[in-house]
Amino acid sequence: MASDSQFPKLTLYYLEQSRSHRILWLLNELSIPCTIIFSTRGDRGVTTNPAFAKAHPLGTAPILEIQYPYLDHPTILTESALIIDFLCENVPQGRKLLPAKYQPGQERPGMETDAWMRNKFYFAWGEESVLAFIAVAFARDSLRTAPPQPIRIMTKFIAGQLDANFLIPTFKKRFDWLEAELARQGTKYIAGDELATADIMMVFVLELCIAKTELNEKSWPLIVGYLKRLQAREAYKLAGERIKKEFGEYKSVETI
Repeated sequence: MASDSQFPKLTLYYLEQSRSHRILWLLNELSIPCTIIFSTRGDRGVTTNPAFAKAHPLGTAPILEIQYPYLDHPTILTESALIIDFLCENVPQGRKLLPAKYQPGQERPGMETDAWMRNKFYFAWGEESVLAFIAVAFARDSLRTAPPQPIRIMTKFIAGQLDANFLIPTFKKRFDWLEAELARQGTKYIAGDELATADIMMVFVLELCIAKTELNEKSWPLIVGYLKRLQAREAYKLAGERIKKEFGEYKSVETI
């Protein structure tokens, strides 16, 4: 990103129980210092700190502000996937989280390494093929609790049908497939035996699945074991301790 003498100042805008935790964890993994601006969740999960909207018009999180010493304005990055990619492509120590695309002498399309292909796939898979249905699970829970009686009798029935006929089989199909893939790969992490950018993305996905779906260690032990290995990393635990210090407790995801 820059030489040591020109290393930029980083500010992370962190919303509790959100994808922001991916970025704090990554910064710890890369030993990159940053200033953190925190926000609690308000109505509908939005940020309550007005500094977020000043940093970016949408006011969503995470936001990473990078102030290069040779520029008079900061670079503003939003969306956790973009932030992860940007840091790992531009910070020397971040490149260790990017699997080699080719073996030496095989630099041509179709010869990509398995680790590179898996990392690219899982980097997108969780958000695009799992979290879309998690949003439906949040709506299901609202049907069970939000409406007043006697309407709630009907909405709870609808929520039960949504679970039985759509959500449970949809998640089961994905969990069964991922369990089988982890067994086939036999690696410590999702792309190989070394931590990669896809792991940074996947932890939030799986934590939400634990909170909002039937995902459990008895039925899918390899998936839950993989998640526990991520959560056991020292950099991840340090991120949790930092949040506990700020908010008094650490919850990885919003479960209400």
